[in-house]
Amino acid sequence: MIEQILLRYLTKKGKIIYFIGLAVVFGVVIYVDWRASNLRGYTLGGMFILKLIIANLVWGLICYYAWRKPKEEMQNPKSKKKR
Repeated sequence: MIEQILLRYLTKKGKIIYFIGLAVVFGVVIYVDWRASNLRGYTLGGMFILKLIIANLVWGLICYYAWRKPKEEMQNPKSKKKR
């Protein structure tokens, strides 16, 4: 639900970068957690989910501030019609 709200405010380029970056961030979190569990010998399942949620929120905020739509476009979305 929060992701739908975020995608409403991102440009097309921002949406593409958001999903590619999200895959990379999730891959890094999974690798780091897998590596740490191999060193410890056990996993912390609750912490893994928390890490994924925090990573998603942080990456979403970065994308929002870097690739948000201009205010004029958000107020008048139909004014950019091509004829």
